[in-house]
Amino acid sequence: MMGISSRYLQDLFHSERKTVSEWIWLRRLEKARRDLLDPLLSRESITQIALACGFCDLAHFSRRFKAAYAMSPREYRHLQPPGASPA
Repeated sequence: MMGISSRYLQDLFHSERKTVSEWIWLRRLEKARRDLLDPLLSRESITQIALACGFCDLAHFSRRFKAAYAMSPREYRHLQPPGASPA
């Protein structure tokens, strides 16, 4: 789709010390992290957010999230953003 070979794409990511797959996982986790704190998405379930970010297994999402952010998605969601008053 991008007009380059998969090998060339892998070489580009090699200089960043990441695989293409790792980069994609990180982007998905970052989006999920932002969405979990987004007040506009507060009524969305964690499962819905995980699915919207490309995860198809909630347990896998939870393990990946906890490995990346040292807390579960549920714990992270309950963090108060800076300047917010508790509900």
